[in-house]
Amino acid sequence: LAAAAGATGDTPAPRYAPLFFQPFPFSQADADLLTVIPGIGPGLAKRIIEYRDSHGGVRCASQLVEIDGIGPKKAARMRPYLYFPQCPDGNDTGP
Repeated sequence: LAAAAGATGDTPAPRYAPLFFQPFPFSQADADLLTVIPGIGPGLAKRIIEYRDSHGGVRCASQLVEIDGIGPKKAARMRPYLYFPQCPDGNDTGP
């Protein structure tokens, strides 16, 4: 995982980019980063961000299936690309 910018003063928060396809924090991924995950196109990336914004984030992998367009199989395929540092159960393995 590589941060593209520093987060000091008025500078924007770091923008994450995939580094050798290491998992990245789901809660901080923008639409461009989400679309590098197989099976996520621009439409699903938009729905993911809308869900995160309206529900206060996605803390655990088990919540992925609550997003329109993500069922258990798609969530399982997405899972290796993501991690959930805010999950109270540790890095929830999810579906």
